[in-house]
Amino acid sequence: MDVGCIEFGIGGDRLLEQSFRLLQDQRVFGTSLGTSESLPKRHRIVVVGESIGGLVTRKTREFFFGAGQRVGGCFFHFGEKEVWSGIGRLQIGGGAEAARAADAHRLAGGRAERSGDPLAAVREYEQAARLNPSEQNYFAWGTELLLHRAIKPAAEVFTKGAAAHPKSARMLAGLGAALYASGAYADAARRVCAASDLQPTDPTPYLFLGKMEKAAPDPLPCAEQELARFAHDQPGNALANYYYAVSLWKRGRGSESSANLQQAEALLQKAVAADPQLDEAYVQLGVLYSARGNFPQAISAYKKALEVNPQSGEAHYRLALAYKRTGEEEKSEQELQLYKQADKSEAAAVEQQRREIRQFLIILKDQPQATAPPLK
Repeated sequence: MDVGCIEFGIGGDRLLEQSFRLLQDQRVFGTSLGTSESLPKRHRIVVVGESIGGLVTRKTREFFFGAGQRVGGCFFHFGEKEVWSGIGRLQIGGGAEAARAADAHRLAGGRAERSGDPLAAVREYEQAARLNPSEQNYFAWGTELLLHRAIKPAAEVFTKGAAAHPKSARMLAGLGAALYASGAYADAARRVCAASDLQPTDPTPYLFLGKMEKAAPDPLPCAEQELARFAHDQPGNALANYYYAVSLWKRGRGSESSANLQQAEALLQKAVAADPQLDEAYVQLGVLYSARGNFPQAISAYKKALEVNPQSGEAHYRLALAYKRTGEEEKSEQELQLYKQADKSEAAAVEQQRREIRQFLIILKDQPQATAPPLK
């Protein structure tokens, strides 16, 4: 039998009761919670719990004590500036013990998420990462925060995780997703590009980078080079050709006869040949033809997009503009009404971004974690 020693700095029966209930679900050994020399001795409480394999089974004693006192085989001392108003943080003695406790917290976080309690899930994932700062635990914590729109905290967690695990492609991709959600498109692109460099055969970072490139108001740094590699390495992938074409189009706007636009058109033709159901590629072809002033061809491309996806708000809107340019006012008005019915409002666009980020994170979460050194 082990003896788990739990120390915390603010007293009161209610806090003691809450703390012990928490500890019954934790694996602890030699744990210190929030200590301070500045606290009055009557506010210093120790609980010594009997345990088997580190799992606290029952409370054996509680009493007030002073700094430097030995209790139940555990020696306590107070560090500076360690005043905690709540339960505080656990510090578990042994790497293997910490890893087991962290695994339990991560599994509890998964259960909380599935039961619809994201706040509890975040707490469990955070505790797992603090006990064992593994790649898996950092990624689970950051993902849970981002899935529920805690964007800034998620970015901070992914930043720490990427620093601790620089070879983790999905950590960098997760950081990119958080930055993208915050509107920092350029910084987001750099992280996702770095992720694709670490795993150049994985299509997931490229696909998210392509979505970012399309959504961003200006061309993103490194996107063209990464998407070019994607299209080169996977020439039969419709989305690879489509996103690379989008990148070339954004860089070639204003010079309609440039080589970039000619290459973009060829890539879009490859995309619709590989996947005739890719309505976005037909829309982009229409945009390219409109830029050249070839409105009949643009109208034909937009109509093909709508045959594939009648709910495409962008296709309806751009078709309305093309009809207006050709003097077909009645058709233009009809398409404009259909565009409005498609509900492409700002709120809908935000919701679409959320869905894309969620889908991206779910895919990343299913990927194998990066290899990390074991806890010592």
